[in-house]
Amino acid sequence: MNVRDTHLPLIKSMKVDFVRRCEGNINVEASITEDDYKRIHEEEKGEVLVKCTVIDESGKEPIKADMLWAWIPKQRRSKL
Repeated sequence: MNVRDTHLPLIKSMKVDFVRRCEGNINVEASITEDDYKRIHEEEKGEVLVKCTVIDESGKEPIKADMLWAWIPKQRRSKL
């Protein structure tokens, strides 16, 4: 996940369901919405759910996966 250079990406959780046996090679695609992309680059900190699509050579989806990513500033604010 790409975040601003001043921030750190953190994976908070990952859910993976193995629905059926894979046939051959697999192809994985992860995507976020345009609004999520804007939030990642504009907000100081936050989190976003990334949906993953896993397709095998038979064209079926043997694995279902979601990842919850967060981003925070590299430097913590000092308490005064």
